[in-house]
Amino acid sequence: MQNEERVTFRYNCMIEYYLAKKAAQSSEFLIHMMANRNYLNYSNELMYYTGLNRQNIDVVKALQKDLYADFDKMRDIIPKIDDYNIGINISLPEENFAKRIGESKLTQAQSDKMQDTEDTSDLHTPEEIDKSVTHEDMDSFVRTLLIYGGCLKNLELLPKKEKEIMYNDYILGLCIMLGIFKKNVEEYFNGEVSDMEQSPEKYTEKEIREQKALMQDVLKISLPIALQNIALENVGTIKLKSIIEGVITDKNSSEFSKFFSVFMFSDLHLPGLKHVLKDYVDKANNKSLLTIIFFKLLYYYRFRYFSPSLDSFFEDILADINIKLHGGNKFRKDRLITDIKSQKMINNR
Repeated sequence: MQNEERVTFRYNCMIEYYLAKKAAQSSEFLIHMMANRNYLNYSNELMYYTGLNRQNIDVVKALQKDLYADFDKMRDIIPKIDDYNIGINISLPEENFAKRIGESKLTQAQSDKMQDTEDTSDLHTPEEIDKSVTHEDMDSFVRTLLIYGGCLKNLELLPKKEKEIMYNDYILGLCIMLGIFKKNVEEYFNGEVSDMEQSPEKYTEKEIREQKALMQDVLKISLPIALQNIALENVGTIKLKSIIEGVITDKNSSEFSKFFSVFMFSDLHLPGLKHVLKDYVDKANNKSLLTIIFFKLLYYYRFRYFSPSLDSFFEDILADINIKLHGGNKFRKDRLITDIKSQKMINNR
């Protein structure tokens, strides 16, 4: 639309696209976008730019300079699975396991309805866009990492070695985000518990202790799964299959790096997911890690993420985790699977 001597756009995406085109034609404007983290205010433009220029290493190097500086300051916050100490007991006796699993499984219609969410994000007109917004340090790190992930997804013509470096950087950034979010939410929960302690007439010491432990366990289970889902949206593409597999099979990969990569692999429905998941569960021995894996696999099963043909696989692997947590043998596992299947048949009548 033309307004006197000014040209304006009805849709934000149009001005963002043309700014990306300007960056492609003007090295001076591209330098401006990338300097002093200005890209935080040009994130959509940068996605368009890297989509149009799929092998631009200069953008990667500029982002890496800022990201590596953040890594140096925040690396110590990365949590270790051995210190996670999830105390919640999700293992069930065999007579309850099948009943709980069967009761939790949704119908296909219920699953579709819950996953068909409406976009409630705020809309801004082109006139409202502000390219001079400043960002706090933590916000800058998170936004930089997400932009870096978007570039990794777009820059598919980069050499494989560069993409391997970018993916490993991204996974390291996710582990740091996990540590940051865990610390912040724990502080919030500790504040809530402190408020409870100020009301001894309402809560006993045992109730406060149990509530604190429960809140921390819910946090420890949900945060890795939530971050992995963010990663799927941000960098998930089948074109990174071999790179993701490299992290999964690397003996030096941290537990959370492997967790993020294993479930990135399976969320993308990549060929060989049954083998990858089975091998991952078989090798996992830490009970806190097994608990997180259990809830992720339960999500697959309950929300029918995969074809019904994989139901028996997930029933089997959930039973394996239950036995690792609760104890048992092959005979008990067979009974668990039989019970799960019979309960499922009852629920589907």
